[in-house]
Amino acid sequence: MRFVSQLFQPLLTIPKNAKIKNTEITCKSQKLLLECGLIRPTSPGFFALLPLARRALDKLEALVKRHIEAAGGQRVSLPALTAAGLWEKTGRITEELLKVQDRHGKKFVLAPTHEEAIADLLSDVGPLSYKQLPLLLYQISDKYRDELRPKHGVLRARSFRMLDAYGAHTQEQATEVYQRVGEQYRRLFDTLRLDVHKVPAPCGEMGGSESHEWQLPAAAGEDRVSICAVCRQATVEEKCQCGGSTEAVNSIEVGHTFILGTKYSEALGANYVVPSGPPQPIVMSCYGIGITRLLAASLEALSTDTALRWPEPIAPYRAILIGPKEGSKEWSVYNSEQMLGLFDKLSSLPGLRGDVIYDDRHQMTVGKRILMADKMGYPLVIVCGKGVLETPPRLELHSQGETQLLTLGQLMWVLQGGMRKLLIKCKINILLYADDAAFVATSESELQLMMDQFSKACSLFAMSINTKKTVVLAQGVSLVPQILLNGTQLEVVDRFCYLGSTITDNLSLDAEVDIRIGKAATTFGKLRARVWQNRLLTTKTKVLVFQASVLSVLLYGAETWTTGDCVGWGMCTGWNPPVYHAVFL
Repeated sequence: MRFVSQLFQPLLTIPKNAKIKNTEITCKSQKLLLECGLIRPTSPGFFALLPLARRALDKLEALVKRHIEAAGGQRVSLPALTAAGLWEKTGRITEELLKVQDRHGKKFVLAPTHEEAIADLLSDVGPLSYKQLPLLLYQISDKYRDELRPKHGVLRARSFRMLDAYGAHTQEQATEVYQRVGEQYRRLFDTLRLDVHKVPAPCGEMGGSESHEWQLPAAAGEDRVSICAVCRQATVEEKCQCGGSTEAVNSIEVGHTFILGTKYSEALGANYVVPSGPPQPIVMSCYGIGITRLLAASLEALSTDTALRWPEPIAPYRAILIGPKEGSKEWSVYNSEQMLGLFDKLSSLPGLRGDVIYDDRHQMTVGKRILMADKMGYPLVIVCGKGVLETPPRLELHSQGETQLLTLGQLMWVLQGGMRKLLIKCKINILLYADDAAFVATSESELQLMMDQFSKACSLFAMSINTKKTVVLAQGVSLVPQILLNGTQLEVVDRFCYLGSTITDNLSLDAEVDIRIGKAATTFGKLRARVWQNRLLTTKTKVLVFQASVLSVLLYGAETWTTGDCVGWGMCTGWNPPVYHAVFL
């Protein structure tokens, strides 16, 4: 869809002073999604997702698919109806399950999750060989739950879209697979720039030996977590093991992971053949992300009370183009023909291809359409306003609360990556540039973003980066990072030297202190030999040299390359934040 005028978007206007019953609209994401024409209730707990919401959901599903497949996932499709007998064998028939019965009297469950179905499938094709393990099977499909009190729109509905993935492995493989999938969860939430916390949780009725909830702080959340002000770790307890003070906040569970053990495989006969001895029950794990819930939760966390704010990767459209009002002075410069030409130019840009929508409702004022675009939360709003009457004509670019007046050439340059700070805000801890440079980031996706933007900036100045001399080092991570530079995967090293420092992937404070003390001692030894014992220098000169040198040496002995909310040596014991370094030499 190219034009707003043709978009199926039934807006809902709620009068400013209207009194709304608590049972109708109970959170801002629900209110805004309804007002903006993205969802429509069909019956209690059920919603129709309209075109813009469906488009955002498609983007989110594509991201989820990419990350679960990076963990080794293989996609399957399982029937929504599963035999009730399977659930009876595992003891999980509850009132929350929606149940049906066919004309022959056979009972089925409209499954909210598919542990039984997967175990039954593995049993049917088994026993598997140990050489076939581990397996990671996943699906993205509609799920159903007979919620007693559905509320908060699609945050807690009776029908929802969900990723559910299932691991089949030996006991020895279970932890490795669990960590691998968990790392992809972290990368997914980093890509969305959401402050999601991995929280240890009880296994409950699901069973198993290990469980974690993935919680996103938001005022409408029905869960409660405590976040340490020092290490940023979250727990369900009110105390942090690191000793820092905690803040209890409401949160929304957007994902859950379990190591299930053999509860389901034993009950349903899913076994694997070992090198010697009888077949053994498959050890299972499961991983869920409520995709419709994650979409609504991200809006709940990021939006204002009056306007949607999307994680940029899943905004329905990345940019909206707004033309002048028909009959205005600006219309003489940018009429329908010129606007369509501009729309085609914008849509041809690599980062915007297929991701621009044109607000062609020229009977409406520009100001009203800007307000509507802001309420919808489009990351980029491009406006042909009064600036087009200037010489040369200037277009307005509204992004992240900032407005820029740009010529068409400047606008195209910005949208292709120049002045990227207007479009994406990313924290750069270190950027030193001469004939070499260094980056530090706290997530793999953030480092990749820095690398991409630095590469683009270099190309604008006809400069090239030597990929053979550019290396990556990661601290406190379980998976080897995969950073690309112009399509080439960079070498990952365990140490490199930069500005006189040797940086390693060893996060041991004791080892680092020993290195720093040794270097400081060497420096003081050189000062003593070359300055203090130099008879050609006056005492005053010696003192001045020591004053200029000693402080910097002592400061160097106290600094650390590990970044995060804890600074210097005041780190929480046992907390190792992931840190990624890239150095261009």
